Amino acid sequence: MRSHFKFSKGQKIGVTALAVIIILQIIFLNKGSGISIPDPFVISTEQYKIIDSTALDSKKYKNNYYKKAYTLAPFDPNEYRISDWQKIGFSKKQSTIIVNYRIKINGFKKRSDVEKVFVINEKKYNELKPFLTIKESKVKDDFELNQNAIIAKPLVIYELNSASIKELISIDGIGEFTANGILKHKKLIGGFHSVTQLKEVYGIGDDNYDKIIKQIEIDKSELIKINVNELSIFELKEHHYISWNIAEAIINNRLGHKLTDLHFLVTDNVVNKVKLEVILPYIVY
Repeated sequence: MRSHFKFSKGQKIGVTALAVIIILQIIFLNKGSGISIPDPFVISTEQYKIIDSTALDSKKYKNNYYKKAYTLAPFDPNEYRISDWQKIGFSKKQSTIIVNYRIKINGFKKRSDVEKVFVINEKKYNELKPFLTIKESKVKDDFELNQNAIIAKPLVIYELNSASIKELISIDGIGEFTANGILKHKKLIGGFHSVTQLKEVYGIGDDNYDKIIKQIEIDKSELIKINVNELSIFELKEHHYISWNIAEAIINNRLGHKLTDLHFLVTDNVVNKVKLEVILPYIVY
């Protein structure tokens, strides 16, 4: 059978000539334009040179990133406002935190105080340290201070055991919640005989305690006392500072004779000396 796909001699010559022409054109075009046919399976590292030189972990990038756009000169951090801190490389939020911290501590007293601001890391502090010049402790804010002199109010002293809730609230360091707590605790213990007992009141921490004790005094004659020779064990136990063990020891030690002191509580290891000193002002014999 005669094949329909067999080329004649003339056709063969034509196909060969066409192939030669195509190859010559490819060679000519590549030679003239410098463009080569890319191999899709071969990736040249040359195309990544620009990326490598600007990568986040490259030395060149870090040097450019941390390049300062400001010049430092000696300055007093107590006189710097938010805008001033921004001019030496801090954001507005960071600058606000620095100013608020300075106001909170009533001004930077020494250079190391600046390092305590959490938005100032060790590297930044070391950069600023040679230029920090603290003249005096000043507290400024981003508003003009009133030029009129502030006249300090005279300190009013209140007697703690007789003070009303209104008087307690007027004491610096005591709010309505704390004032109610003081009155409740006073009723519970039978009155205060020492300022340290205020620490037993919920809401009074070291900060407001230091303020409060400067504005109060205590009259111990206001204390409600109990007679340890007359009350039963259950009545003794009702007092805030007297536990069942203490009440039981009192009852056992007064059998056959009248009590004249409670120091046996320490001798018998029922309470320590500190606890006894808290109890004694409420006791009569």
